[in-house]
Amino acid sequence: MSKNRNDLEDKLKWQRASDLMTLALLSPILIPATACVLAISYLDCGIPPFYVQSRVGYMGREFNIVKAR
Repeated sequence: MSKNRNDLEDKLKWQRASDLMTLALLSPILIPATACVLAISYLDCGIPPFYVQSRVGYMGREFNIVKAR
């Protein structure tokens, strides 16, 4: 059983490394692109690109979430 556990831990480590590499490579492209889309949305519609929405969560508790239009 410990072999299977070690295999899973190794797989999760490689998955984490892959996720971080993807983030590092795509962030310089996606962050400015997202900012441009939000700026165009603001200029076109004249309303803020972000808004706060109330949601109901665990055990009926309300919480606020910031969303993009």
